[in-house]
Amino acid sequence: MRVAIGVSRVSPSRIAAALLVLAVGAVAVAFTLSRQAEYRASVSVVAVERGVLRPAVGPAYLRDRLAAGGAELATRLERDGIDPGLLGGVRIAPVERPAGAIAISVVAATPARARELLRLVVLQIDALSAAELERLARRRLRAVDVELATTAAAPPGRLALRREARGLRRYLEQPRSRFGALQVTVERPRRWADRVARSLPGAFPARPSPVWAAIAGALVGAALALGGALLRRRGWAA
Repeated sequence: MRVAIGVSRVSPSRIAAALLVLAVGAVAVAFTLSRQAEYRASVSVVAVERGVLRPAVGPAYLRDRLAAGGAELATRLERDGIDPGLLGGVRIAPVERPAGAIAISVVAATPARARELLRLVVLQIDALSAAELERLARRRLRAVDVELATTAAAPPGRLALRREARGLRRYLEQPRSRFGALQVTVERPRRWADRVARSLPGAFPARPSPVWAAIAGALVGAALALGGALLRRRGWAA
């Protein structure tokens, strides 16, 4: 007794469709991996004299201010649609030039998002620094006023105290932080794939996950294969 075993053959059109899906998916993944994953924005800050005040800044001071306002800043970032987890990538370190400057830098998925994140980080540190320096100035002014009222200092000493009191009062009319910010630098897209993405309509998009790129590419390939099949059938029907 003979047993016939049938082997189904895959049509060339189906093979071509599968190859098209794989090819488009592979191109999408390759394009995605060719793009830059993140961009850095940075700014240098330096200590600025505030009238009679002679404040100083350093990496530890700025990190402490950022940590003190971390919860408030995270809430604001979440409200603005920015991942609060990006705060973990904030770097604060000294730089060679200008002397005494401290660099604050952040990373994000696009240059625009990096710039905005840096702006919010600096604003948060600046606000806490200004509040702290204002408290110190008020405390010092109270001490100077007490010294002027209770001590009989020599004329040169009283003159210096009065000058200090006037300077403190002028500062307290418009309290400011310990530091001033220099020019902001933002990393720009340089890779060919990023230049292509930037040329597309709309805002510059972040690099997607390679997995989602593969899925999207496969769907596009499947749509192209289906469209080609429908056109062939209509051509045959005609």
